[in-house]
Amino acid sequence: MKLLLLRYIALAVCAQERIAPRFHHLDTTSFALSGAYVPESDEHAICITHGYSKDHRPDLKQAVLELLVSQDGGVPLVSKSWDGNTSDTQIFKERAEALIAAFARSPTPRYL
Repeated sequence: MKLLLLRYIALAVCAQERIAPRFHHLDTTSFALSGAYVPESDEHAICITHGYSKDHRPDLKQAVLELLVSQDGGVPLVSKSWDGNTSDTQIFKERAEALIAAFARSPTPRYL
């Protein structure tokens, strides 16, 4: 449901602002967190854990955020949270495979 709402809003914004959603930009960032975290029992919850720290703070746990935006206007099209130790390579591989499948079904060319 959340994905459908984000998609609906993003497409409405692109139409209103005349932003061509043909070109996309994908990136990840990590957020360093401090404090104690109670593990979630939900199978879909992310794991806040140690991972590669871009801030050079291996003592802090982190979470990773993936964001796909329109190149024209930077409108968020896809957002996903990942475990703190997930590598960019894994994230980009999974997203690229999903996008290639979606782009193949698209009536107009798309680019990443």
